[in-house]
Amino acid sequence: MSLDAHVSSARTFERKGLIEMAFSPPPPPQAARAFVRQIFGRRGAGPRVSATVLDEPGMRTSVIEFVNEGDQAERVQCLIRSDAVSQELTVGNLAPGSSTTAELHEPVGRNLTCVWTAFDTKGRLHLWSYQGEHKRLRRGHEVDLPTALERMYPD
Repeated sequence: MSLDAHVSSARTFERKGLIEMAFSPPPPPQAARAFVRQIFGRRGAGPRVSATVLDEPGMRTSVIEFVNEGDQAERVQCLIRSDAVSQELTVGNLAPGSSTTAELHEPVGRNLTCVWTAFDTKGRLHLWSYQGEHKRLRRGHEVDLPTALERMYPD
C-alpha cells in the first residue's frame, strides 16, 4: 500500500470519526543533521555572559546580575554609565552555567549604557553591551572599559 493510500484511508476514517490523525512525510535528512549540529555543535564556543540590572522602585541600591551560558569566562569586568553615575565593577571568573550578582554603589538613573568584558580560555577578549551586542577581539588585543564602551556605543 502506498503512502497516498494510507493518507486517503486515514482521511476516510477521520470523516467517520474513527481516527484523528494525519500522515506527513518524514523530514529530509539534512534537517536532522542541521538540528543535531545546532544542539550539540561547538561552533562559536566561548563565554556567553549576559547582564541584567535589577533596580527596584523605592530602593536606594541596585544590583547587576551576570549569567554565563557558555564556556569559562575569566576576569569579568563591567562599566555602567547613566545620568546618575559612572561605575566600574570587577566581577571575577564565571564558570559555565554559573551566575553572580554585584551590588552597585549608587542606584542607576535613566539612559543606561553598560558594557562588560571577559576573556575566554584562548586569551581572547569578549565585549558585550546592554543592547545585546557582542564582539570578540583577537588574541593579544586588549582594551580598557572606557574604550570598550566607546566601541559598543559609538554615538
